[in-house]
Amino acid sequence: MAFRLVAVATALWGYGSSASSDPWILSTNQFIPNRYQSSPYVANGYFGQRLPAEGIGYWVYQDNSTGDYQLNSWPLDQPRATFGTISGFWDVQQNITHTIAPDNLKRGGESVISGIPDWTGLTVTTESGQTFKPGIDPSTVQGFMQSFSIRNGIVQTNVTWNPLSDKTTYQLNYTVVAHRARLNLGIVRLDLSADQDVRLKITDILDGAGAVRADFHDKSLESDATIWTSVKPSGIDYCTAYLVSTVKFESTSNTSLDDLRQAFETRKDGGGYPWVSTNSSTISQVWDWRLKRGDTLTIYKFVGIGSTAAFPTNTLSIVKDAAILARSTSWDELITEHTEKWDAVWDDVDIVIPGDQDLQFRTRASLFHILTNLLPEDAGLAGNSISVGGLSSDSYAGLIFWDADTWIYPSILSLYPQYAASINKYRGRLLNQAIENAQYYNFSGALYPWTSGRFGNCTGTGVCKGYQYHINTDIALAHWQYFQQTNDLGWLAKRGWPIINKIAEMFAAYVVHNSSTGKYETIKLGEPDEFAYNINNGAYTNVGIKQLLGDWAPSAANRLNLEVPKNWSYISQNMYIPYNEMEKIIIEFDGMDGTWMTKQASTGLIHYPLQFQFSDTQARNDVAYYSSVNTADGPAMTWSIYAISEAQLQQKGCAAYTYLQRSSESYIRQPFYQFSETQLDTQPPGVDNPAFIFGLNPAFPFLTGAGGFLQVLTHGLTGMRPNINSFYLDPMLPPQLPDGIQIKGMKWQNATFDLAIEMHNTTINRRQTSSVGKKHVILEILGGNPAIKEYRLSAGESIVIPTRRPDISHAQEDLALCRPVGSDTEWVAGNYPYAIVDGSNSTVWQPATPQKASVVIDIGKPRKISKVILNWGAVPPSTFSLSGCDEAKSGFKELFPTQKVEISAPYDAQRARIVRVREGNMTAVEFEKSIQFRFLKLVINGSCASNGLGATVAEVQIIEDRNSSYEKGLRNIVSLLVNSLWRSLLSTFSWPL
Repeated sequence: MAFRLVAVATALWGYGSSASSDPWILSTNQFIPNRYQSSPYVANGYFGQRLPAEGIGYWVYQDNSTGDYQLNSWPLDQPRATFGTISGFWDVQQNITHTIAPDNLKRGGESVISGIPDWTGLTVTTESGQTFKPGIDPSTVQGFMQSFSIRNGIVQTNVTWNPLSDKTTYQLNYTVVAHRARLNLGIVRLDLSADQDVRLKITDILDGAGAVRADFHDKSLESDATIWTSVKPSGIDYCTAYLVSTVKFESTSNTSLDDLRQAFETRKDGGGYPWVSTNSSTISQVWDWRLKRGDTLTIYKFVGIGSTAAFPTNTLSIVKDAAILARSTSWDELITEHTEKWDAVWDDVDIVIPGDQDLQFRTRASLFHILTNLLPEDAGLAGNSISVGGLSSDSYAGLIFWDADTWIYPSILSLYPQYAASINKYRGRLLNQAIENAQYYNFSGALYPWTSGRFGNCTGTGVCKGYQYHINTDIALAHWQYFQQTNDLGWLAKRGWPIINKIAEMFAAYVVHNSSTGKYETIKLGEPDEFAYNINNGAYTNVGIKQLLGDWAPSAANRLNLEVPKNWSYISQNMYIPYNEMEKIIIEFDGMDGTWMTKQASTGLIHYPLQFQFSDTQARNDVAYYSSVNTADGPAMTWSIYAISEAQLQQKGCAAYTYLQRSSESYIRQPFYQFSETQLDTQPPGVDNPAFIFGLNPAFPFLTGAGGFLQVLTHGLTGMRPNINSFYLDPMLPPQLPDGIQIKGMKWQNATFDLAIEMHNTTINRRQTSSVGKKHVILEILGGNPAIKEYRLSAGESIVIPTRRPDISHAQEDLALCRPVGSDTEWVAGNYPYAIVDGSNSTVWQPATPQKASVVIDIGKPRKISKVILNWGAVPPSTFSLSGCDEAKSGFKELFPTQKVEISAPYDAQRARIVRVREGNMTAVEFEKSIQFRFLKLVINGSCASNGLGATVAEVQIIEDRNSSYEKGLRNIVSLLVNSLWRSLLSTFSWPL
């Protein structure tokens, strides 16, 4: 029955606590409507729905300054809205706003994501006709709290509402759930009360306005408080999505049975009311309700959701049964089922960062935002991969890019292989189409398009030829990594090898042999750096081909006892990689010079994840160079790659932490810790942005950024690399994480590991699990030593090894290295004050304006100093000064008066064209006599830049007077002994627990 026709007392569902008291609850008490960056959503891996600030209903975001709609990202440029969809609900359409290869449209058009009717609408209308729905007057909201659980995805919105010219105050408490155990079920609960006796209309809406790029199919108002509607993706007549809503009411004991019966009998079709959209697929039902002061009315809305793609027979019956069965189940039981499903996920895996609440929120939120948009393979509904914005966004048209395989996949594979399998399954499903794509262009093997939706054919955005061929090696690598992590030979034979082999066949035939050099080259392509189109010999692409034909594909074939084509090895050995031998830097593509700016990580991806280098020096130079020429307007994931590489490559410093923060902090949008694609949400007036030529309409949420950020933790700080023969680690920790980091539930070949990386030691525990794994696992630890140390670890055993600490300098005289730094000056996003002591000249502190700005470095205790060395980077200030003090509360004393900065490395147009690591402009301040201080204050003023931003400071070194006393000499001896012992420990010992 739709109504409980007995008077019952109901306990209100707990609405969660503030973020400060519950580490899993993100919340806000600021009502900011019409702001997509602060909107929550619900998703369960099968379907998703974004929610407005009001908590329920469909909303299209507007530009408050112009009244126009806000636009979403390339290639649709369509209004940004509270979007919802079902996994794989792609359409087919003849055209699209922006294309890369328009001629491809003649071959079948585009396939982009379609929306489903918004199923969350549950509105309240007063007797005067005012309705609580998206778009209400903010002045009528007297109290507000919205929370989002990053443990189970439950969204709760509590609003104290006082409609205009109405003396009544209403309390509306909404709860929205995308059920994780019942994948066809969405739930909306409203607990409603008022401080006066009132007459209301309660409306349950399935709003067809949300079904963008979808065509109405059928709908019905049925008996027993049930409605349903259905839509098809535009141009697809063989796929239909059905949504069935049924409602149940409960009330407190002050409500009489007569009131309940009368309310039940008032039900009618909601069509025609002004708060119900007129879209053809909209359907609604309305009840009149008399709510007495002191009563609480609870309305439950149960929505069955499903499509014929996943449920090909009796689809309407299946989703209707899901809704009706939920209606007959108690609320507590439904919530328990849902939370237990999520609890099992978090009991298996968690990443804990004690002592840094903000970083902890970023980490758990990023992991949740990805997992809630995926399903494990055993769910039976997986196989549509994951789009840039997930199931609650049509950013980037809901298409599948390399973002899934290269950026989101690796961290998930290391923690949840069963979820990562969905990404590979999608590529496997489209393999036959990829083979057809190759045949169309007279290629061998298989050719995957740059973007894909339902079909995987070559389209206007899904370019196959002459574009980013690297997506094919990205897909092959993802499949090889899955085998490395699982050692599943059956999977490799059936699913992995067919894709790896076909891609290898394609590239073996695609490369061009240069008879003059004897090298194999690539012609007319694009690199991950989206500024680099129509170029030759893209370094990332060429290295990917080299690794594919020389390692991944032959290794897979050998595992299956298959013959390896003879030309694969020869091509790999002779694959041309653009390289500057003198400067020891890989060149991004033929002809690139030192004036080139990159949009995003490209050559930086060669060290990781391709795991290729000519030498450690070259790998370090690549990081130093390409991180310094990357445009600040680029997408979020770029900086995570440099964090991962610096974690393993940097010999002295803590730049991994700087890049860790840069990869996430300025891209996160609070209150719900969702990534945006860019640091800015809108482009400043009059400023051109070459990274976004069609306008800055960033993807949101940007799961690509979340995936890249998580890899810093799963692959950067742990040093984990996929390896078929061993679980390979190289744990390190920057000093800015003094309480360490725990990564629980890392997987390798049916074994599960918990890592606790602390300042001195790392504990690696192999769990006792029910899964059948190897009796002994080979564990390899690099530990910063030339010789990799090998251990054997059985289930239930642990070992303790030293944590690698590149911030512990062997050049002890640099007292500023990785020490605390503070500034009360606003800085440019991502250019943090602590960058000046991280040991890298490629990271900088940059104040937001050229006005006077300062930083203070704390070297720990008063020391006698002989010299301060300042590296200004590319944009020196006009003047600077130094002052110091011994105690935090004492005043600063002048150490070096304000002086003009002399340009030591003036711009030279000729030298600027050379691809080389630039040291920057330098100033050395030598004191005639050693000066003692603990705190050093650097003040800068003015800037050589003309863009209105402040000057840069790349690095500050504080050099101790090495001849100050006998005590200092003794300290040096002790330091040498400690370092010697440290190296001995690294190379010799582990400690069983």
